[in-house]
Amino acid sequence: MAADLYVATDGDDANPGTKEKPLASIPKAVDAVRGAGPATIWIGPGEYYLEKAWSFRRPTRRERPSSRSSCARNRARASPG
Repeated sequence: MAADLYVATDGDDANPGTKEKPLASIPKAVDAVRGAGPATIWIGPGEYYLEKAWSFRRPTRRERPSSRSSCARNRARASPG
């Protein structure tokens, strides 16, 4: 089952990441979906400052339990508006 998480400049990283209660940071959203199956992170308008780069990198063979990696089905998109 695909999941949607939302990030907004007025969000809070203690929120669940719903449209009504978005997260505040992109890295928090990436951490939340990592290994959880297919997901879309919807990023709201505004400026986001990152302390370090992030990605949905593919785990190494030693890190992944099987040859199918769920991170390949994760994506980040700009929220409409």
